[in-house]
Amino acid sequence: MSSPPHIYVVTQARTRSHMLMKLLSTNPRLELQKPYVFAFCLVLGEGQEKIVSLEYSRGLYEQRDQLQQLCDREPELRKKHQAELEYFSELTKLTYQGELDSLQEFIAQATGENKTAVVESHAFGLVKPEILLAELGILPDRQRPLPIVNDRHLDNTSPDLVDHWPQSIPNPTILPDRMLPLFTPVILIRHPARSCASYLKMREKNHYLDFPIMVDFKWSRLIFDAYSAFYRSNPSTSAKTVIVVDSEKVVADPEGQMEKLGNLLGVDSSLFKYSWEAEVTSDDPAGNESALVILRDFLSDIKRSTGVLRQSGVSGPVDLDAEVKKWSKHAGENAGKQVKDFLESAMEDYEYLLKFIAEISTYTGETYGVQQIGDKTALGTMATFGLRENTRWTTILMAGDGFLPHLHVFRG
Repeated sequence: MSSPPHIYVVTQARTRSHMLMKLLSTNPRLELQKPYVFAFCLVLGEGQEKIVSLEYSRGLYEQRDQLQQLCDREPELRKKHQAELEYFSELTKLTYQGELDSLQEFIAQATGENKTAVVESHAFGLVKPEILLAELGILPDRQRPLPIVNDRHLDNTSPDLVDHWPQSIPNPTILPDRMLPLFTPVILIRHPARSCASYLKMREKNHYLDFPIMVDFKWSRLIFDAYSAFYRSNPSTSAKTVIVVDSEKVVADPEGQMEKLGNLLGVDSSLFKYSWEAEVTSDDPAGNESALVILRDFLSDIKRSTGVLRQSGVSGPVDLDAEVKKWSKHAGENAGKQVKDFLESAMEDYEYLLKFIAEISTYTGETYGVQQIGDKTALGTMATFGLRENTRWTTILMAGDGFLPHLHVFRG
């Protein structure tokens, strides 16, 4: 069976996701969805019952209403804010059904153009609302009912071209089961201390944003584990593994990391570009696509950028105690405690995913027994592979044809 034709990039807030998507967009063989699947986390459609009343959604409604009231009081401001008002109008029409239809139509379009579709979502917006609500301690009797969403198969994907997602493996996402095998998943991570610090700076501008839902990697891990179980259950699957990317490594070595990512995705990495024209200038800080204030804040850097700003040393160790002290000094003891509690809970999922960072090209020789890889010896069987515990190497089982796995080796 051929490789899954499309790519799903699963991110969280402040993981440098805009940078990775910008890099992917420079490859002419890839087609990125614009805008990204957004209703999955906003659920703002006023024509149906609203579902997840996260602070994020409430804040957007409040921002829309405040802007409308301002323009009603001072009509001369309406022209200045017309783009924002129109953006809000479109945003509040988003529904689960509409966004699923849009995603499927986008896949069909990319396939028709012989391109690979690339979709990106923050993990918290991709998992099922009841999972988020349970984490928030909201019991089922307090949850609003989900709307009925029909899979209209607008992507026109033949069921014979992809593997079947078994019912025995729970699907944690809001996507239909049959769509998950359409994608090779890419999980983007960043050290929680750094993503937390970046997010809190934004939160100071947009205080209504939920925390730590938007920067916790437990949602990414749920998706990672589901796909991993799928691959283990189906040795003939063409996707080798869930790909995990450390964004800090990308900014330190963009060419090297994108070459490796391209190889894992089966994409010509020589087509990636590392410089580009800025989308906006200082005279047009918002740009035409991000009139909404919150999006402008989050997108301003990437829209002004002309390439990857390389940063050496960003993937080194982080002093968590120092981060807590910094935020306590900056925003008070309560903020420091919040950061401390978050980091203590977030590190487990981050370190779990970190074990699967892709670092080295693949090896596809003999598939059982003892294998020599460089100066390292891999010990394994037809079902599992492992490397000596005293080495700095981690291995991941890659399903090949039948029950014979391909072995990919990643530096730990």
